[in-house]
Amino acid sequence: MNFWRPLRFPSTLETRLIVVILGCLLLPTFLVGWIAYDATSDSIVAQRLHVVGRVAESKHDQVVTILQRTNARAKAFLSDTHARCSGHAISIARACAEGLLENFIHSERGLGAILHHPEIRGGLAIGYAPEQIDALPAFGPGQLAAFAPAKAGGEHTYIITATGTEPGITLTLIFPASLLQGLFNAPTDLGASGETFLADKDGMFFTQPRYESTQGHSHPISTRPMQACLSGKTGEVLDNDYRDVDIIHGYRFVPEMGGGCIMAHVDQSEAFEPLQQLRWRIAGLTALFLMFATAVAIAIASSIIMPVKALTRAIREFTLGRTSSKLDTSAPGELGELARAFTSMRIAVSEGNRILRASVRDAEVANRAKSEFLANMSHELRTPLNAIIGFSEVLHMGAIVPVDGKVKSYCNDIHNAGQHLLAIVNDILDIAKIEAGHVELDLEAIDMADLVKSCLAMLSARAAANDVELRHAGLDTLPPLMADRTRLMQILVNLLGNAVKFTPCGGSVTVTAQATKDSLMLAVSDTGIGIAPEHVERVTEPFYQVETSTSRNYGGTGLGLALVREMVELHNGHLEIQSRIGQGTRVIIVLPRLEIETSMVGA
Repeated sequence: MNFWRPLRFPSTLETRLIVVILGCLLLPTFLVGWIAYDATSDSIVAQRLHVVGRVAESKHDQVVTILQRTNARAKAFLSDTHARCSGHAISIARACAEGLLENFIHSERGLGAILHHPEIRGGLAIGYAPEQIDALPAFGPGQLAAFAPAKAGGEHTYIITATGTEPGITLTLIFPASLLQGLFNAPTDLGASGETFLADKDGMFFTQPRYESTQGHSHPISTRPMQACLSGKTGEVLDNDYRDVDIIHGYRFVPEMGGGCIMAHVDQSEAFEPLQQLRWRIAGLTALFLMFATAVAIAIASSIIMPVKALTRAIREFTLGRTSSKLDTSAPGELGELARAFTSMRIAVSEGNRILRASVRDAEVANRAKSEFLANMSHELRTPLNAIIGFSEVLHMGAIVPVDGKVKSYCNDIHNAGQHLLAIVNDILDIAKIEAGHVELDLEAIDMADLVKSCLAMLSARAAANDVELRHAGLDTLPPLMADRTRLMQILVNLLGNAVKFTPCGGSVTVTAQATKDSLMLAVSDTGIGIAPEHVERVTEPFYQVETSTSRNYGGTGLGLALVREMVELHNGHLEIQSRIGQGTRVIIVLPRLEIETSMVGA
């Protein structure tokens, strides 16, 4: 089954015009609208990416500020401790430094500290100060802090190391990750779904995330933005987060802590809500504009089509012979010109019809006069012709007075000329009757083989005189045919007579026949002079003769083939002529086969 149906353009002119006008209105509007929407969409996306990147950058700046300030206070603490505790006994210096360090750790909300001082052997460790901190790599250029091993229970820590002005004096402070957690609470400018967090250099959560996830706790975060950030890159991108949700990422690498990444997230569904609202507004405006454009297109199309419809209606009424309504010829432009041209044409055609009707009446009168003339002439011509033919035959036979020699030859010429003239008169009368529709067929079942052979016998003497051989083929198997015997014989005699007349000595004329289920075909072929192609179509016209030096030697009135065509068509058949100059002519007639029993019953 073919499910594809090609689109079809609307059939009526009005509908086509509406579609074209609507297309002209909508196409540029939709194109401009799409360009504007695309630009607005890109602007909204770029603005949201900028906001998320700005938040990530802000968090990075805040973290760096905290680290810088803490480092500055640690250096100030080292200078103050050196001034106060140096120059005393070791025990006094240690006690002095320990008291000051405890107070400093408490004021900084740290977990512990390790102080190295030349006057304090073995250094001074207070609070949470695991030994592996000393094994951490030295800070690189610009590094202010480093991620430290987590405490028992999983709390993350980081360290800040400050160096004093005097050689050998350093202070390492240990801080809990919770000290930075306040910076990464969800900011209002990221929306309801926004979050920020700090990940360590291994891709694990350092501050607490907003949403639950196994990533970042039991194994590192594997998202593409996180991997890009840990490799030292900074940027904003649309991608999935650790929950496999479509979000906007803003990430910043944190070299000040020896690695790690600050991430800012917001769900795309929330961030691009204005874009969705814009789509709905555009859809609503599009629907309104479509209705407006449709109304405008219909109005414009109607203003153009109404005069065309009026003109069409006037033409239809005029074609049917009705009195058409008056057209508005005052319309501007081409439509008004068209209406005025039609009005002028209608007046001219009406006048032409009046003249034509008068001519038809005159032709009918002339035709009746012709019919009456032919009817009168048929009597006036046949009566003396029959007398001439009869008396010439009596004289030729010597029934009245004995005749011989030239007189007998003259009587024979008079007899032949009378017969020829009578044949012409009969042909003219037959043509007139057929054209007037006064000929009725007397249908009967005809033995075609017998009919053809009879016609050949009638022409045998003339053929022998011209040394033309008559042949036939396919007659033995012919079925009976319902036709008018007299007319059919007239057809065959005319065709055979023409063939014999135009076939030179030593030639031949052949009649072939073939029957099918629905028709019977008769063909008369000769080896005569043939007919030029330009004359083949016209030789069946009454009185038409091929004006060539060869054909004119044979004489004739030009009525034979015209009569044949008319009588074949009376039988609902058709005639075909095939001919080539110098090779002969073949005339084919095809007659329909009627049911003999049905036709006889109908008769």
